[in-house]
Amino acid sequence: MLNLWLRRNDTRVPFRNETIAKTVVANLKKSLINTVTIGILFITIFISCNSKIIFYQNEKVITKACELNNRINDTVVISGIYSNCMEYSSFNLIEKDNCYNLFDMDLNLNAVEFTPELDKRFDKMQGCGVSMEMILKGVLRKEENALYGHLGTNNSQLIVFEFVKYGKVKYHKLKVE
Repeated sequence: MLNLWLRRNDTRVPFRNETIAKTVVANLKKSLINTVTIGILFITIFISCNSKIIFYQNEKVITKACELNNRINDTVVISGIYSNCMEYSSFNLIEKDNCYNLFDMDLNLNAVEFTPELDKRFDKMQGCGVSMEMILKGVLRKEENALYGHLGTNNSQLIVFEFVKYGKVKYHKLKVE
């Protein structure tokens, strides 16, 4: 004889609606917890892969020029872009603010040691329209009426002690007016 009232189990006791509801709710809770956990893990990995250095050896990495006003003659860690055109070069901070033009820095590289890789990158920076992002550690100099760099084209100087991080050399088209 065919027992049509039998469900998932082979017992003669039929399932009650409360049992089914409890099972469904328990499974939903498990899948919701798993989904949230996987989501949080994914977001954490994504953020950590895209994060930028904001501290180096307990020192805040400075990205805005106005933060430098109170740090003259002090050791700083600065994130910026080094650009070069023939014998003229400058280092400017990543983010532009009201003080951006006050710190057009000449890099004094006499106190820093070049790795072979870094030496190759600087060799690639010949000509005009060439730049490289860098995070540098050094002492900031800015004296009133002092001019730094080739023919005094810079208004401040960073005496570099360490290359914390450096990017790829980028080439840009020059705008001719």
